[in-house]
Amino acid sequence: MKKLTYIILHLLILPLLLYGFSFSVSAEETSSEDTVIQVTAEDGSDISQKLNEALINARDLAESSGQIVTVRVQKGSYLLSAALHIYSNTTLDVTDVHFTFAGSHRFNMLITGPSSTENYKDYDDYNNSEACSGYDAYKNITVLGGIWESTEANLSCIVRIFHATNITLDGLTFTGGGCVHQLEVAAIDGFYVRNCTFKNHGKRADDTKNFEKEEAIQLDMPYSELVYPGTYPDGTPMKNVEITHNTFQNIARGVGTHTMLCGAYHENIKINDNTFINVLEECVVCLNYVNCEVKNNTITNCGGGILVQNAKEYEVSMNTTVLNGAKKIDNAVINNAVTEVSGNTLKLTYHPTTLKTAGIFVYGRKLNSNITGGDGFPLPDEDFYISSVIIRNNTIITPGDGITLSDARDCEVSGNTINGYNFSPDDKLRTSRDGIRIDQSSKNISVTGNEIKNMPRYGLYITDNSTASAIENNTFKNCTGTGIFLTDSSACIYDIANNIVKNCKAGGILVGNNSRVTNITGNAFGAVSGNPAIKVYSNSRTGLISTNRVRDMGDKTKATVANAIEITGRSFAKEISSNRIYASKTDVSSGMGILVDKASKIAGSVKNNTISDAALYAVSIANHSKVAELVSENVLSSIGKSAIAVNGASSIGQNIEGNSINGSGTNGILLEKEATVCGGINNNTISECSNYGINVQSINNDTTISYNYISAKGNAPINIAAHSNYLLTVVKNTLCGSASLNGMQLSKCNVAISDNDITDFKYGIAASSSVSGAISNNIYNDIANKDLSINDTDQKICGTVTDLTCSMNTARNQATLSWKKVKGISGYEVQYSTTDHFSGKSTKQLGKEQTSYALQDLPKGKTIYYRVRAYRSFGNLSIYGSYTSGNFTA
Repeated sequence: MKKLTYIILHLLILPLLLYGFSFSVSAEETSSEDTVIQVTAEDGSDISQKLNEALINARDLAESSGQIVTVRVQKGSYLLSAALHIYSNTTLDVTDVHFTFAGSHRFNMLITGPSSTENYKDYDDYNNSEACSGYDAYKNITVLGGIWESTEANLSCIVRIFHATNITLDGLTFTGGGCVHQLEVAAIDGFYVRNCTFKNHGKRADDTKNFEKEEAIQLDMPYSELVYPGTYPDGTPMKNVEITHNTFQNIARGVGTHTMLCGAYHENIKINDNTFINVLEECVVCLNYVNCEVKNNTITNCGGGILVQNAKEYEVSMNTTVLNGAKKIDNAVINNAVTEVSGNTLKLTYHPTTLKTAGIFVYGRKLNSNITGGDGFPLPDEDFYISSVIIRNNTIITPGDGITLSDARDCEVSGNTINGYNFSPDDKLRTSRDGIRIDQSSKNISVTGNEIKNMPRYGLYITDNSTASAIENNTFKNCTGTGIFLTDSSACIYDIANNIVKNCKAGGILVGNNSRVTNITGNAFGAVSGNPAIKVYSNSRTGLISTNRVRDMGDKTKATVANAIEITGRSFAKEISSNRIYASKTDVSSGMGILVDKASKIAGSVKNNTISDAALYAVSIANHSKVAELVSENVLSSIGKSAIAVNGASSIGQNIEGNSINGSGTNGILLEKEATVCGGINNNTISECSNYGINVQSINNDTTISYNYISAKGNAPINIAAHSNYLLTVVKNTLCGSASLNGMQLSKCNVAISDNDITDFKYGIAASSSVSGAISNNIYNDIANKDLSINDTDQKICGTVTDLTCSMNTARNQATLSWKKVKGISGYEVQYSTTDHFSGKSTKQLGKEQTSYALQDLPKGKTIYYRVRAYRSFGNLSIYGSYTSGNFTA
């Protein structure tokens, strides 16, 4: 009967409203003009009943007129002892109104639809009926202004809205309350929260054992009474949401979602231009959001930043059924989040109940089989990875991690500034915090243009079989660990290029444990320590290591100084070229400039590098390692030990050639411990070495030392003390020194030494009796003692063969060579050939008494070239004089 009376009354009132007349109902309390219902009450009074009557009137009037009806409350402070119920096509204007909860039991201060005791649309419990489903139960609701103050005794949220379309909250202030949320919304298409304030809510800062997730704004999905009670649980998501220009202050959590229905997604969510101050935990939690943006928010003194999640770490928060478990949802997993997090400014502080102490955390998860969700049903055995997230131009000051991506794909991290700050001694993970972390099989993450500093572990950490697409133009400073670290089968698909790494205490770029990088190029390293500037290790691979700059990795006061570039542990690089390694502010640039070690391989060359002030070696190939092509055109100066060292059964596939070496603490070039140089040591310029220019202690193949220019300082330009099993050919080198040094020192080796220019030495060549081979045709200038010393005994070089003649016997097709006997020799060597350069020559050794030799079976009509020289033997070493030569036609 009551409902019928209201209908008749509003049918009578409607024409008056439409034509601009006013009508008064309890004139001192409630009035209406046009489509506005004015509510007045005594300041400080309980307005619950009057305002609910006005809202019912507005509902009925809107239904009958088809227009939006405004309920406007007079300025003042009022009590609410019961919930306010708002319906479709209603604007509630409570600007300059202060509501205070004054109930004896819990209730929502404002809720859509009837109370449980009212009949609405022929339903005794409309909000829980199937009629209240999808987005169709309520529409066009706006709330303007008001302070909505709840108390800790009220365990219901302040405002609750669901199954609706086009809902706007503008200018409200939410304060206090005992519920885990201040505003709970679900299943809304078109939800707008603007210019609101959420404050003084949630757990206390000293309640460090309370891990309840207490968002001020909860964007929810009704699929069970446990998750979102009081309405129809059909699993309808939120969509077209804008939360903008709001302030969140002194609360537990900001805005977001913490439970999910697998395969159901909130979409088109914008959380922009908000201010978060003194939030204990995360400020924004985007769980199962697609087409989302979180932009230009300011976050200050908050425990956590922004979470973007496609799954939960805790299975109890993941569900697969609606209608309280009665219906299984088998929707496909959407991985493509299409989300942008950009332009946000975050300054965080550590709080122990924060889920992720991080500026921005992007999370997906691969579920294993036999995992049960919160509704008691099995979760899908699928990978809930998250993709297409852009994290751009954020400023993060953090006592935890900067940006983390876990099981993410095809994401961009660019232009962000991350500064580690104020790490708490209460944080058990404080020494494991990273600037950017990519883990859990994340794929194709672009990391460009970021600035990261003061992190307690790594600047950029890529692990767990994850891949970056590119790592370029980033700056890493003052990290306690490594600037860039790839490990555990991780990769960079393109280049690590043009990054700056300064003052990182555990190295610059580390690629390890079966990881791979396409190229490492154009990076600059300053004052990194503890580990190399670039290190590829433990079965890892890279392409070019090129055009990098490394400086100031230590000083002489340190017991050890890290190497600049190191390939070690069965690892691989395509080429090491055009890098610059130098000291500008410290005593030394690095430990070793370039080290290839422990069965590692360079597929190409080590070339065109400039290395100065290395404490140990400039280039070291060690312990069964290999450079497949050249060590060439390197400029090496002021090196603590040998400039180039090959040892430990290591090998150079072609030559050591064209290098410029100026100053080393020991040798210019050192071969030892069964080194192999398949080509030769050629065309190098070597000076100012404290020991030898070229020092061959042990080789594992025949090789050549030729066309080198060596200016001696501390010892002989060339020292050979290698195994006698292999031949070293030493030809056409230019050696100069001083009267206190020898030009060459030889022991325990097999040599062929000829055509060298040896100037200004004590002895031209000093050899022991253990040397075998031949010495001939060298040019000796300004030798203080003798050209040659054997076992510290002066020796003369053999005289030249004279009076060489040729007598032809045409009938017998032979020619006889004759010459004058040379004194003090061991014998003669005769060579003849049909070419003037003596290729394909025949050689004959003759005794010292024989002064002629017959050339037989000569090819008729051919020109025959011949030459003869004398030699002296010292054990297995022969010292040859100069050739005397001629030719004839057979």
